[in-house]
Amino acid sequence: MWEAEALPEHGDGAEIDAPPASAAGTPAANDRLRFLLSAAPVMLYARRPAADFALTYLSDNVAAHFGYPAQRFVEDEGFWAARVHPDDLARVRQSLATLVDTGHGLNEYRLLHRDGSVRWVFDEGRLIPGVHGEAAEITGYWIDITERKRTGQALLESEQRFALFMKYLPGVAFIKDAAGRYLYLSEKSRNVYQRDPAELVGKTDEELWPPDTAAQFRAHDQVVLALGGQLQTIETAPQQDGLHHWLVSKFAIPDAQGRSEWTAGIGIDITEQTRAEAALRESERFARATIDSLSANLCVLDEEGRIVATNKAWREFAAANGAPPEKVGEGADYLAVCDAASPSIPFAADFAAGIRAVLGGMRDQYAAQYDCHSPTRQRWFAARVTRFPGEGPVRAVIVHENITQRTLAEMALRRSEQRLDSILASLDDVVWSLSPDTYELLYLNPAAERLYGYPVRDFFAHRNLWLDVIHADDRERVVANLPEFLKRGACELEYRVVRPDGSVRWVRDRGQVIHDDAGRVVRLDGIVTDVTELSRAQDALRENTSRLQRLTAHLESVREEQSARIAREVHDELGGTLTVMRLGLASVLQKTAESPQVREKLESMVKLSDAAIQTVKRISSALRPSMLDNLGLVATVRWLAGEFSRLTGIEAELRLPQHVRLSKERKIAVYRIIQEALTNVARHSEATKVAIRFRKQKGDLIVDIADNGRGASESNLNRPDSYGILGMRERTQYLGGEIGIRSVARKGTKLSLRVPMDQVEGS
Repeated sequence: MWEAEALPEHGDGAEIDAPPASAAGTPAANDRLRFLLSAAPVMLYARRPAADFALTYLSDNVAAHFGYPAQRFVEDEGFWAARVHPDDLARVRQSLATLVDTGHGLNEYRLLHRDGSVRWVFDEGRLIPGVHGEAAEITGYWIDITERKRTGQALLESEQRFALFMKYLPGVAFIKDAAGRYLYLSEKSRNVYQRDPAELVGKTDEELWPPDTAAQFRAHDQVVLALGGQLQTIETAPQQDGLHHWLVSKFAIPDAQGRSEWTAGIGIDITEQTRAEAALRESERFARATIDSLSANLCVLDEEGRIVATNKAWREFAAANGAPPEKVGEGADYLAVCDAASPSIPFAADFAAGIRAVLGGMRDQYAAQYDCHSPTRQRWFAARVTRFPGEGPVRAVIVHENITQRTLAEMALRRSEQRLDSILASLDDVVWSLSPDTYELLYLNPAAERLYGYPVRDFFAHRNLWLDVIHADDRERVVANLPEFLKRGACELEYRVVRPDGSVRWVRDRGQVIHDDAGRVVRLDGIVTDVTELSRAQDALRENTSRLQRLTAHLESVREEQSARIAREVHDELGGTLTVMRLGLASVLQKTAESPQVREKLESMVKLSDAAIQTVKRISSALRPSMLDNLGLVATVRWLAGEFSRLTGIEAELRLPQHVRLSKERKIAVYRIIQEALTNVARHSEATKVAIRFRKQKGDLIVDIADNGRGASESNLNRPDSYGILGMRERTQYLGGEIGIRSVARKGTKLSLRVPMDQVEGS
């Protein structure tokens, strides 16, 4: 900390044995010198030109200026440096070092007075060279310039205050001479002229503005100079962004003789204010037009309840209903009108109380609805009283809006909702609505209690009850379906619910996502149907169907076995007998040659025997081709296609593999399906060509049979009396396969059969 040091008193000054060499003289001369120095404002010093610049001499009058005796500065080599203000010490040392190099130095810095105050000193020093030109000594003087500094600081502060005043003055300040030349322009003029104010000094308005603008300025200046007083006016001047308006105060500055010599003034840009006033006028016009365009009846009341403004709808309603202007027009006491109507119209008293509460600041708004029926029609109105916000005079807006259409619509809606509630209450199905965000229950009809066994209120009291009633094994599936439900917009699920008595019911739940006009999801709606009995019936139907399929398969197996047995008996027994008969007849024929008639008869009987044998073979093959068991499916289909072409004349194109892996039952079933398909082609298609193709794909055998016939309609393919097609479908279903029949008019019909292949080798 830089502080004043307390020292003991040392008298008037330091005892100096002798002054510097330049001041040597007689004792009397020395006394006179000391006297002069003690009274002089200049303090002489001598100091070493070394790094510490220690004082070797200081005149006694230093004590009068800084409160310390000169001896203290001389005896303590570091004392002078300790008295220099810390912020100035480095600069002072540098100045002294420069002086040693240049021989002369000037400086101003601060020294600490003994009383703690700060004094400013002016220091001028010179270098005294030695005999050999070396730096021998620095001599110089101090002058206390504290008062000068204070005066200069005061002047500087005054100038700074003036500059700040001009800087923040809300306008442009200027001074002109009698010829109109600018002598001064404030900094704000830079924004007006887009030039440095110093560049404008000496110029006239004629040099800076268009002629008409300069003439306007000059005329006002002349008035001020002529009258020697003040003038406040509005001047206009073009700017880059358009014409600006200035509120200008001009006044004359007299010379020493009192004559008006200069014109000074301040101009404030009121362009925005002017524009704001114009905008305000436009806003008022717009506001008036706006409130007049409102369909609601509107008026404004003052703090006493008197009408100060009305809109067009208010005035027209009053005129249409015979209300005199003195009661409902501007200037009328609206509260008095309401009070007068109170005995016959109860709403009027409540409305007047609401108005008084708003005007009195007890509430910001009052609203109510009332009926105001005319002799010819019903009418309803919504009344609203709103206090003006903010400070200023108390005002309230009264609005009477005709809500007849809305009221009638609401009444119709309530009746519709009542009908809907009645319908929903009579339904056996449960109708529900959920929130799309929280899945919170929004609506549930009374059927829920009959289905779930819980009162409807319990579902609203316990928000997750609708989930809790779902069977534990189904609940996770239902919850997992909710995001997909929202994504797809609809869903249908079947699951079980558990009633309080432990009984289980099957339900079908169908949901729909509901959107508003903007496409946002607002609700999830759905219907839950009790399908317990239906589910039981379906289970029974599935069981019966399964039994029927097993029975059909068993009957088919029995039929195939009977066909095989009959085929064997026909082939073995009847065929063998016919063969023996034919051989016998042939033998007799060879031995009988005498009678041509007998021989002819025997030849005829041999031919009949051959025909009978062929018929037996054909019937045997039709009942059950033996090659199916012996050679396999592929060979049998080749034989079947050949017989088909031979008997019908329809070309058969085959694309068959060498073998397929099918069990005995599957081979028979596939063969019968192909056999039935070819029968249908021969009977109905009018085709000239049929193609049969086998393909193996992912463990399945795919059989395609396509003809180029006339095709068949969808209704014919699905007729209940199409027993051939029905039989093919039943065989396929029993095999666990798929069959499809597609037909196009005049292009033919294609049958596609897919059955799983077995691990058992087949062909």
